[in-house]
Amino acid sequence: MTRTETIKDKIRLDILSGALPQGEKLTLSFLSKRYVSSHMPVREALRALNGEGLVTFEANQGATIRAIDANFIETIFEVRCAIEGLAARKAISQISEADIAQLQLHQRELEKAALAQDGQAVFKNNRLFHDVIHKASGLSYVGEISQIHSPLLGSLWTRLGYGAERLQGVILDHRLMIQLIEDRDAYSLEAIARAHVIKTKVALLKALKQGDLQAAAGLSVAKQGQASKP
Repeated sequence: MTRTETIKDKIRLDILSGALPQGEKLTLSFLSKRYVSSHMPVREALRALNGEGLVTFEANQGATIRAIDANFIETIFEVRCAIEGLAARKAISQISEADIAQLQLHQRELEKAALAQDGQAVFKNNRLFHDVIHKASGLSYVGEISQIHSPLLGSLWTRLGYGAERLQGVILDHRLMIQLIEDRDAYSLEAIARAHVIKTKVALLKALKQGDLQAAAGLSVAKQGQASKP
């Protein structure tokens, strides 16, 4: 991992944990001091995070941390819904038996990871599962668009946790998608792919809301503890 990638991951983690508050201005001097680095890797890390949508740039104002709110998540998943549905329908006519075997392999690994409660492995194999469909679609830019927010979404799921209900939903949806691919049922597959994305959006928004409530409760308890000190 390069110095830029290390700093990028640290900044992303600090944003998602709240150590760097949403809406805060980020300067090269502040970040370089915080992460003990020269300006160049920090600047490159900010550009990468801008590509993920985590920070924004304005003329003469530098970088600002974007609010990770319901509107932002809604936008990401509405775009993904259109992309996944299109890719699934296009893939039907071109997907090979070898591709189907890859889908089944990633699905088995995902289910193992779910049983082990390994969120990172779940996210990795979920991404690999959908990558097979993206490539089979023949739509060269679909995979690139899908990957834009993958680091952000992976970090969110790792921090918030999938939850047993959502994991079961992912597993069942994937099994059905494999069956529809084997049946060459393009339009049913497109519908399931779109529904799969929407269910993921709903689950993530719910997890984010619960996370905010838990954080607020923790802050309240901490304040009460401080107030009770002599």
